[in-house]
Amino acid sequence: MGAEATCVLRTNGSSHPGRALLETDEPIFRGADGFRLRLPLASIKSARAVGGQLQLDAANAPVTLELGTAAERWAERIRSPAALQKLATISKSIARDGAVWVVHPKGTEAKVKDTDVFAAGKKVGLTATKVARFSETHTAEKLVIPVAKR
Repeated sequence: MGAEATCVLRTNGSSHPGRALLETDEPIFRGADGFRLRLPLASIKSARAVGGQLQLDAANAPVTLELGTAAERWAERIRSPAALQKLATISKSIARDGAVWVVHPKGTEAKVKDTDVFAAGKKVGLTATKVARFSETHTAEKLVIPVAKR
């Protein structure tokens, strides 16, 4: 994901100024005071932006990052770590009778759910027509341009 910000992290009644990085599979915080924190995406139960603060319900304790205007973008990227936002660009370049397959981890602990894929597809004018077992650990959804719009 590659986002980075200077911010303040608050957790367990303490605050730490420093730098936060939003990597592909985890947010990382490096405090100016030596405090360090890594939060694997699987350990984050929810992410929401409230008044410029990114509030993470993490497995061990709630964590708040004061990110300002970037908080909502970070929350969305944590909630939907697969590149679903790229569907807007991809949908413009597929053949009228073509398809896009979205492959993602399956299971109740997966950060991207099939309903997230369906909603992201619908948002850019695509409809889901098929769900397939990709492997033991991954599933795939087929998104197409609706027949009425071809």
